[in-house]
Amino acid sequence: MVTLKMTFINESRETIQQNLYEAGLLDLVEKRRYSPVNKGNAYECLCSGAHVSVAAHERANAWIRFPAPPATVEKVGIELKGFQPIDDVPISR
Repeated sequence: MVTLKMTFINESRETIQQNLYEAGLLDLVEKRRYSPVNKGNAYECLCSGAHVSVAAHERANAWIRFPAPPATVEKVGIELKGFQPIDDVPISR
């Protein structure tokens, strides 16, 4: 498995929520999308919580586990609903 660790920073005046179970890990070479490992329910991922809530002007740490891409994959893309895709994220092994 691969663990994606991230910090959400909310610079707005309102609380924001992010669904982690909708995240995707993208193998841009093989054109594959990996969904979070789930606990038997599509809305319960192996993650810090199905949702992360970030109060105004606060930060929140989160993590998500994904199936590991092939060992030859050195970089992946990250897909989070509401965010621009993040490409070329190196995988630490």
